Amino acid sequence: MLCSVPFARCLALVAVCLALFALPACKPKPEAQVVTHYEAGEENIRNNNAGALVARLTDESLAFYKECLSLAQSCPEKELRKKEPYKLATILKMRNRIDPKRLRMMTVDDYFAWRLENSDLVVDADYGVYPFRTTVNGDSAVMQMGMEVQRSTTFRIGRRGGGLVRAGIGSALSTRKKLEPIEGYTLHYVKSATGWRDDVIADAKSFDESVRVEANQSGMSVEDYILSIEEDESGGLSEKIWQPPLKIKG
Repeated sequence: MLCSVPFARCLALVAVCLALFALPACKPKPEAQVVTHYEAGEENIRNNNAGALVARLTDESLAFYKECLSLAQSCPEKELRKKEPYKLATILKMRNRIDPKRLRMMTVDDYFAWRLENSDLVVDADYGVYPFRTTVNGDSAVMQMGMEVQRSTTFRIGRRGGGLVRAGIGSALSTRKKLEPIEGYTLHYVKSATGWRDDVIADAKSFDESVRVEANQSGMSVEDYILSIEEDESGGLSEKIWQPPLKIKG
């Protein structure tokens, strides 16, 4: 008579294997998912893919850009001066840097294409900027950006969201080492049914708070502070920056 113990053990092993195969595949942690989403966006920038960058936006963020374009095209000076800092800065940048004829007909996709053409969006890693820390809270996430400590930095406006995140940008020639967080440079994301999306609305709130503090510390009004940033970043201010392009001849 053959011993039945080995056969029983074989059946048990088969059952264990089947149970293991039935388990769901291990998913990356939410923090890793956010970093992957961020890295995909960096590739979109490197490849000058404006459409892909727009597709990353939350519906609310897309609506925000549509509103900014509409205001940039038609909002009178008196009403424009009442806007929140982030929105004001975005609209003034559009009016100051984009040809009026182009701005009149611009869509959100066109705007992102313009940003890529004019290096208003750059690949972080090319300037020694990397994710420093990612915090996930339910369906929202915040990514604190950091810079390599050995890099000498200058200020740059125009990295993300409305193109108005202030961050240190240094030489791109050194080897990546230890990172230090860049004060005021955070990226926000929201989880949707299809994955993580870029949350410009949260970026705007963070920018508004930061600019109000910096303007106060500089002894300037928020409006003058935003204008000074735009002048430094663009190299000058148009005399018609407060005037809607729909009213500008030519």
